[in-house]
Amino acid sequence: MVSSDAIQHCTTHYPEVKDRLTIRSFQRSDQKDCVEIFLDGFQDYTKNLAITFLSKSSWHVVMATIFTLLAAVLWSTWIFVVFVVIILILLTFFFISLHVASNKYIQYAMRTDFRDIEKSYMSDEGCHMWVAELCGKVVGMVGLRRDENHEPGVFELQRMYVVPAYQRMGIGKQMLNELITHAKKHRMKMIVLSTSNTQVAVIQLYMKYGFKVTTRSANESGKLIQRPAILSIITDVTKFWLIISSS
Repeated sequence: MVSSDAIQHCTTHYPEVKDRLTIRSFQRSDQKDCVEIFLDGFQDYTKNLAITFLSKSSWHVVMATIFTLLAAVLWSTWIFVVFVVIILILLTFFFISLHVASNKYIQYAMRTDFRDIEKSYMSDEGCHMWVAELCGKVVGMVGLRRDENHEPGVFELQRMYVVPAYQRMGIGKQMLNELITHAKKHRMKMIVLSTSNTQVAVIQLYMKYGFKVTTRSANESGKLIQRPAILSIITDVTKFWLIISSS
């Protein structure tokens, strides 16, 4: 077991992270760690979605509040009371819906690729899962899978997560380097992916590596990973592609 002091040393000495970081192939013993990373990452993602929704809605709420206060002054204070009750009901409905949708998505992931990561990502030719290990602790992961709906040579980047406490340390870059090297070695034609527009830092990383935007849609997402409807309402999905080989 890795001591907390050793992990703290790695994270507080950023220049040393690259030397201590190992990007390696997934092993069956990593199953539990990867599931925990997914759960933590998705929880952080839904929290960011909620913040994004509230920030986008705040202007409308402020304007509605001003008009409601004016109406309450002119006619009756009950107008403002009813307004507050309605806002509270809508917020409650939103957070309950988000919670239910998130739980359903997690259950779906546990039934599909996260039920047996080795079988899902390490069985077919070209498909692969990598983990990022820092000071003996798995702190990130990324997968590459082939969808039968895609033409031959096209693979989809999936499940790229870095533990929140270890983000902005270059771990995502190192995993992406390993994935692209793997794609070139296996003479893949193209890598595609889908990500939420709220993932600004991730989108910037993909574009830095040459990924091009194909479509932006509220309803489309990867074929292999389904997306809850409420998440599509809150934020759009951006699709990217990266040509590996034209041959």
